[in-house]
Amino acid sequence: MMAPNLAPVLPEESEWIAGQLVGMTPWRELGYQADTLRNYLLGSQTGFQALCLHVEGSPAGIITLRSPWLRGTLLELLAVLPEFQQQGLGKWLMQWLQANARDKNQRNLWTLVSAFNTPAIRFYQSQGFTTIGQLDDFIVNGQHELLLRYIIEPIISIDQGESHA
Repeated sequence: MMAPNLAPVLPEESEWIAGQLVGMTPWRELGYQADTLRNYLLGSQTGFQALCLHVEGSPAGIITLRSPWLRGTLLELLAVLPEFQQQGLGKWLMQWLQANARDKNQRNLWTLVSAFNTPAIRFYQSQGFTTIGQLDDFIVNGQHELLLRYIIEPIISIDQGESHA
């Protein structure tokens, strides 16, 4: 597999990606519509980024970020398309996010995950996220979202014993 890369979502990609997302957990269960997701992906709010994950030139996933958010970055959406799952791309995205946050001297990565989305919860926990709290009826009535946090540890220089956050 060629090295993955991230680039801003192009308008012509947004409709196709949104169509893929509505068939995936959790967006399917939460009743999202493709045009709602497409408009979200093309958002231009301050501090918002929608980045398409490409592998060999093909869209393989998406992340959306909001920064700054509580001394860090809020990962609003992370999806690796089914045909690209189980290839280490989620882990690659998390490493990219950690490095990006460190470069900005941020202390936290945050995300929300639907409480019914057990595979996503397991993934985030395997990447070092911990559950901070539960938000009831936050996106859809009767559903709960979990707020997860990853603490960005400062880089310690062995030679100098100094912290570099």
